Amino acid sequence: MDFILADYNVPFMASLLIVMLITALECIGALIGISSTHLFDKFDVDYTIDTSPPLEISHHVPSIFEYIFAWMRVPKIPLLIVILIVLFLFGSVGLTLQSFSLTYFGTTLSYIWSIPLTLAIVFPVSLILSHVIAYFLPNDSSSAVSLNSLVGNTAEITLGTASKGFPTTAKCRDSMGKMHHFLVEPEDSQETFNYGEKVLLIRCINGRFHALRA
Repeated sequence: MDFILADYNVPFMASLLIVMLITALECIGALIGISSTHLFDKFDVDYTIDTSPPLEISHHVPSIFEYIFAWMRVPKIPLLIVILIVLFLFGSVGLTLQSFSLTYFGTTLSYIWSIPLTLAIVFPVSLILSHVIAYFLPNDSSSAVSLNSLVGNTAEITLGTASKGFPTTAKCRDSMGKMHHFLVEPEDSQETFNYGEKVLLIRCINGRFHALRA
């Protein structure tokens, strides 16, 4: 117990506590018919924060965190699930690293080492696990439409800047009113798409869209 509550484990325990809190709230919500899993789609808001100047959207430079988030995004899995996966792995991997260090080296890692090492493990593992979960999720053929059916529609860039080979996230509502979030990149290698711009989806390859400026 002393190890779990030690100062050097605070960020990892906090992550696990957040996971337990969200899970408890989801369970309570399920009993009363309310769920936050699709909250962002339901209220049609972006799951990112616009950090660009109000009058200089086209000059917005995406941060490393925006690129990481775009890289982590798995369209078939709700954002909340991805967050829970990352938080759970961050907490459990962090505790494991500290336990390993204490057992074999007789001391624990400081934050400057433990957090970067944990994140280096968490992000790729989270991405793999998210895709594994997405693979086994059933398709709701009665209400969902395939991403291919969105070809020809206009989408809005919701994160950073996209260039050829470096996609970013966009959103588009299908014919049934459901909001989809997915990766998109320009068809033209000389083109870039900035936050808030409208693009025309022209084709979809392995879940990634190619688009032209609308």
